[in-house]
Amino acid sequence: MKKITIVLFVLISMTGKSQTPVISLTTFAGSITRPIDVQNCGDERIFVVRQAGVILIYDTAGAALPTPFLDIQSIVYDVGNERGLLGLAFDPDYKNNGYFYVNYTNNDASHNTSISRFTVSATDSNVADASSELVIKEIYQPYNNHNGGCLRFGPDGYLYIGMGDGGNGGDPQNYAQNLHNLLGKMLRIDVHGNLPYEIPATNPYASDTTNGSPEIWSYGLRNPWRFNFDDVTGNLWIADVGQGLWEEIDMEPYGSDGNLNFGWRCKEGTYDYDTTQCSGITNFTMPVWEFPHIPACSVSGGLVYRCPDNAALWGKYLFADYCSGEIWSLIQTGASTFDCDTLLGFTNYTIASFGEDKWGRVYVCGEGNSTVYRLNVVSPTCNPVAYIQHLGDTLHSCEGGSLHAYEFPGFQYAWTYNGVNVNSTSPVIPVTGEGYYQLTVSQGTCVDVSDSVFVQIHIATANLSGLLGGYLQSDAPVTLTGTPAGGVFSGSGVTGNTFDPGAVGIGTHEVYYTYTDNYGCSATDTATTSVVSAVNELPAFSSVSIIPNPSKGIFTIHIQAYQNEKIEFSLLDISGRRLFDFVDEIKSGDNFIPVNINLSEGVYMLQWTSEKTTGVKRMVIQK
Repeated sequence: MKKITIVLFVLISMTGKSQTPVISLTTFAGSITRPIDVQNCGDERIFVVRQAGVILIYDTAGAALPTPFLDIQSIVYDVGNERGLLGLAFDPDYKNNGYFYVNYTNNDASHNTSISRFTVSATDSNVADASSELVIKEIYQPYNNHNGGCLRFGPDGYLYIGMGDGGNGGDPQNYAQNLHNLLGKMLRIDVHGNLPYEIPATNPYASDTTNGSPEIWSYGLRNPWRFNFDDVTGNLWIADVGQGLWEEIDMEPYGSDGNLNFGWRCKEGTYDYDTTQCSGITNFTMPVWEFPHIPACSVSGGLVYRCPDNAALWGKYLFADYCSGEIWSLIQTGASTFDCDTLLGFTNYTIASFGEDKWGRVYVCGEGNSTVYRLNVVSPTCNPVAYIQHLGDTLHSCEGGSLHAYEFPGFQYAWTYNGVNVNSTSPVIPVTGEGYYQLTVSQGTCVDVSDSVFVQIHIATANLSGLLGGYLQSDAPVTLTGTPAGGVFSGSGVTGNTFDPGAVGIGTHEVYYTYTDNYGCSATDTATTSVVSAVNELPAFSSVSIIPNPSKGIFTIHIQAYQNEKIEFSLLDISGRRLFDFVDEIKSGDNFIPVNINLSEGVYMLQWTSEKTTGVKRMVIQK
């Protein structure tokens, strides 16, 4: 399986990207009681969360579908300002699995936080199955405020959960600094393994539960009402609501090992708050920005602007104040320096949160006005961004890979490969080989050119061994081996890493070994075996292996045979086209057939046919 490593070199001019833009808010949809979140699931629909327990769907023109996507008002407790249905996150594989996750205050006597998974209807993509709830986690809430509520999937595929300190004032139980309590924390869990969830092995306390709860990723937060990951850098931005003097913005860089202590209640922003239990604590991570609580009252995050319609906002973190409705932008200018600009003055919109659609256009929840607004850049105009999607400094793609532009309606696209036009006007193009790629976008007469991107092609592999071609039904279970280590065995008669001929029964069976690397690229190797009732029914040979695999074109076919037999071999390319054939006579016992071929790098298939057996083995040429 191919993996594309794309190394990005920043060559683009920052002209137009550093000036302070003028923005406006225009009504997108009104008469929405207490809108507190806006999300998209990767298509054109816009999902608006109402705190009462309803999720609505809107089209791009702001028209609501007549039936709510989800209505769980009967199980949501929304009494007070900080309880209710508080967050929504779509699974990264939502298109295929239909899963989405919500954070709400439950309506039983405890009024605790519930993190739950729901599934979209199998017959109507605009309606969720309200009966499909799977409660992932319930978290104790001692008071009626500081519930947090935000859910986001990180670039690592794990679900992050923002939990407030539990409420009252001043965190009286000091929950935020207590590593055996989940309040005042950023939690990280894996919802794609065993149910209800697994602990990622790289969580700070995954294997050190005597010193902390395994779900904890970072701590020392008062009420991280909203947080977001930057699509380009992977950095985590947290807007943490202050106590009475300071509001703060925290930022955790992509690639962090977690376990950051953002200070509360020892610190409010960079200032001491209550240090009575803070003796000896020196590992504080200070906010990247703070501002006075007065005349502001509560910070509302926030996202990094990645809509390619205007370079003046590109890469800037947007946040607001709940009471005044003022909106600011924040951008990093040095190793530890940040610039903040006021984008919009007093609006009185009681801004609760920000969201975006599939193109990155930003929406603002005016909770007190029962309105969702769309944020528009008034000036500068004619300022598009040409950008190839990536995370951090490199992008990894599988199976030949493709390059994706940040899309926007009305953009025109042009690509070059090693300086030569590739005759493509699509926002997505396949990677055709190693070299430099570049993107140009046009919006009318306005043009921008992307960074230059160098692409290196790497081939990933999976190899299955330990399985013979045939077994008696009475044979003992067989131990399977897969390389690289860490993959998954599957198929008939497979449990863990063993194949049981007695359990699977008489017949021909396929066994698989699938290995997935750190970048999500997968490779699968397949072996065929048969189970018979008598020795005379066994096939002529028991196993076929290719040594080494991958190879440079010089390898050996190893066959363990029960009897003499003629075998016909064929070498196929990945599309199934036959390249050449040869025939060999095998003898009882071990057979080693040397092969020396001159082929370009890639994935090929070795197919064999005998009187009783046929099979195929995946092989890789890597020079």
